Amino acid sequence: MPEAKLYSLHGLRKLAVVELAEAGCSDAEIQSVTGHRTADMASYYRRKADRSRMSKTAQQRREQKGDESPKGKS
Repeated sequence: MPEAKLYSLHGLRKLAVVELAEAGCSDAEIQSVTGHRTADMASYYRRKADRSRMSKTAQQRREQKGDESPKGKS
């Protein structure tokens, strides 16, 4: 059985897109770094990163709200 590659170029490229998106880069900026010919893939991964960031922010707000509630009350 052949050994699996530790990294793939596709995976590294995807990671770059996600990290650039999380850093707030525009689709055009992401595309210029990653070499995507169209903005479709950059946009796709940026939207995924945006959803992930919004989810984390929402969960943090929920936890903060729970910390503010009076003790003994649900």
